[in-house]
Amino acid sequence: MIKTCIFLAEGFEEMEAIAIVDVLRRAGIEITTVSITDSLEVMSAHNVKIICDETFNNLEFSEYKMIIFPGGVKGVDNIKAFEPIYKIINYFYSSDRYVAAICAAPVILGNAGILENNSFTCYEGFEQFIKNGIYLKQKVVQDKNIITSNCAGSALEFGFKLVSVLKGKQESNAVEKQMILE
Repeated sequence: MIKTCIFLAEGFEEMEAIAIVDVLRRAGIEITTVSITDSLEVMSAHNVKIICDETFNNLEFSEYKMIIFPGGVKGVDNIKAFEPIYKIINYFYSSDRYVAAICAAPVILGNAGILENNSFTCYEGFEQFIKNGIYLKQKVVQDKNIITSNCAGSALEFGFKLVSVLKGKQESNAVEKQMILE
């Protein structure tokens, strides 16, 4: 079983988290929702209370193939202030595991230093906070093992891309077809 996790902090953007969880689970990919605090409860940007699967300190990250960061300005600020996250980001990046972020969350990756000389996208205007990266005004961008997306409106497309890199384009297309009527 492919294992992934998504980090949730107070103020995260619901759609950018729950849509990703939904798409990956439909593809048979295990995704653990992770609170960065000692509490499993996390309040979203629009006051939706989520009960996470696990807390940061109880996870063994070596078992995971991908880490994911949703946006939401307050949630991103809370994760940026959580120093232990940078060690995990750099561990995943340097060990050729996937690091994914949507909307404002690529700023976290920029702070970790992994966007230097790499292409990325983010919510328009937030690129100014990322030094030495190559900003592309696109919905979803992959550069090596970094996958970024620009906004809540691209959450499904982002999710399909994550499935594609983890399980292949055929599986991604199957999930997309199941979810979106043509």
